[in-house]
Amino acid sequence: MFIDIAIENYRSIKDVQTFSLKGCASRLKKRNTFEPIKDYNNLKLLKSAVLYGGNSSGKSNLIRAFWTLRNFVIDSLKLKAGDLIPDNFYDPYLLDDCSKNRPTKISINFIARNGRRHRYIIQFNKFEVIYEYLGVYETSRISRIYERKNANELVEFGKAMVNKKEDNRVCKNNLFLSKFGSIPNGQLRDLYVYFKEMEVWNIASIQSMDELYNKVQQAFNIPGNYELRRKLSALIHMADNRITEIQVAERPDEYFENLPETYKGQLKKALKFETFGFHEFFVDSKERKFVKFTFKDQESQGIRCLFAIGGLVINIFERNVPVLVVLDDFGKSLHPHCLFSWVETTAF
Repeated sequence: MFIDIAIENYRSIKDVQTFSLKGCASRLKKRNTFEPIKDYNNLKLLKSAVLYGGNSSGKSNLIRAFWTLRNFVIDSLKLKAGDLIPDNFYDPYLLDDCSKNRPTKISINFIARNGRRHRYIIQFNKFEVIYEYLGVYETSRISRIYERKNANELVEFGKAMVNKKEDNRVCKNNLFLSKFGSIPNGQLRDLYVYFKEMEVWNIASIQSMDELYNKVQQAFNIPGNYELRRKLSALIHMADNRITEIQVAERPDEYFENLPETYKGQLKKALKFETFGFHEFFVDSKERKFVKFTFKDQESQGIRCLFAIGGLVINIFERNVPVLVVLDDFGKSLHPHCLFSWVETTAF
């Protein structure tokens, strides 16, 4: 469960900027706040918040910072000794000569699956991770799990670290938390999974939308995933009542036979499934029949977006643990009636 994030020297963000869902102590508008941890130091979070501003004011870069944090945690172990930290992670503010070589810093407060509040901080440049800190709030005070200073390849364990015999070595360009995607450690594995399960999507990006669309197709086609099919079909029908049902079919291997071997594997993965919308029509105004249109070529871009975003949100609601979902340009191509109904009935 997300509490707040602070970002410094990242893309268009030069000085520290914080986005927080913490509610104030006021008794007014109680219905817009809740207590994520019962009887915990009066911590209250907003049920909803709005981020707004003019074009080029940094809204998308704030959202992109979530993507950078998530993917750096998930993928940093792919970097070998001597590799530079990729530009899509280290992307500092370039309009100030002092900032362009300074480290980027991201700090996040969150509540993990175990129901406990944590703080995670990373600071890095294009060569190395300069600082990394993970702590847990035992009461109102934070207790250190581990800390890494001055680009050291050894982390220091704090009193909140459960297994102090854990190997504390890490490469300069890797995050220590990244190790626990593949190493058994109940305490740190839960925190790694928090970042892995983040859903951060840029709806305005064609590549990002296609990736999300393919992900939902795959989930839709899992045998036994009836609730996703039923709810997503109902959502699509609400937006366009000409579509009575949607189906996803897996393309046969023959479909890919004539593709170049160089790209066959990649294209087969991207084009494995095809989605159809079923439309009702009548013959001589009497006989009722159905014809299917492909989402790719015959349905609108708005329906494709709704299929992707709707499938993501429905799938998230079916999980039994909270998941952070961050969408940039959320309303792009969506029907206004559908978007308005969604906002009224859904808490983000």
